[in-house]
Amino acid sequence: MEVSLAVALCPEHPEQPSIAECERCGRFLCQGCLASQEPARCAPCAARVRDPLGILAVPFSIQGALRHGWQLFLNAFPGILFVSLLFSVPGGLLTYFSATEGYSQNLSSVYDITLGLMSGGACLALMVGVAEGGKRGLGHALVEGLRAWPRIFGARFRSGLWILVFAFALIIPGIMKAVSLAVATEAAYREPRRDALESSSTLTEGRMWEVFWVCVICNAPLYGLVYGLSFLFGLLLEVELALWPVLEIVLDLVTRMGEILGMGIGLAMFYGLKRFREWPLAPRGASHRDENASIFRAHL
Repeated sequence: MEVSLAVALCPEHPEQPSIAECERCGRFLCQGCLASQEPARCAPCAARVRDPLGILAVPFSIQGALRHGWQLFLNAFPGILFVSLLFSVPGGLLTYFSATEGYSQNLSSVYDITLGLMSGGACLALMVGVAEGGKRGLGHALVEGLRAWPRIFGARFRSGLWILVFAFALIIPGIMKAVSLAVATEAAYREPRRDALESSSTLTEGRMWEVFWVCVICNAPLYGLVYGLSFLFGLLLEVELALWPVLEIVLDLVTRMGEILGMGIGLAMFYGLKRFREWPLAPRGASHRDENASIFRAHL
């Protein structure tokens, strides 16, 4: 005899009739087991779709931040490479023209802290999409990078000022302030309605040493690579000066991608610290009041 879906029973609650099938695993679901309706999913599948790499559910650790940041970078690598190339060509050429035309100010530095930040926002959009199960196309990521530019620029500018103020006192306070603001850029992108500096300071409180070592492990190889390439390129220029603009573009590309890898590790730290404190991620488009309410409910 043919059995219809209407009389099928839920395997978890045999006394309840099934009202849907999970579109991912195919199991029968009663009303209590139906985690999402459009499409119909059970709770494990819904959680897996929201967190495909299993990053959001893991509390912060040094090893976890480095491993998960590398995963985010690799999974978004094709888009990251395209965005980096798009912004590295003008960045490298500006460095070249600044040197050849005798400008006292390196124009690429101005470019990097202004328009160049759009590349960071676009790549964060790509990595957030990977982490949260909503991959973005390149066009969408570039638009999000443009929209996030004021927030990221503001967070970077304010962080730099505070670090500079604390560094004027002594080197150690400046380092401590830099560590406390280590995830300000990622917070500015992911939770735009919250104060990024306040979020970073609160999240890193009590975990400063671990965050410090993540920053050291992340940045030391990058600086070593950049300085090594700069020395090697200097030797090449003594042989063939015509390579100068190409080498500047390559150096800008390597530096930019290294910084984006650092953002991926920062994003993994942000997720891990939120999980460590058992604070839920703010839903997209939520108001500041709604976010505070969700955090309050998480502590009840």
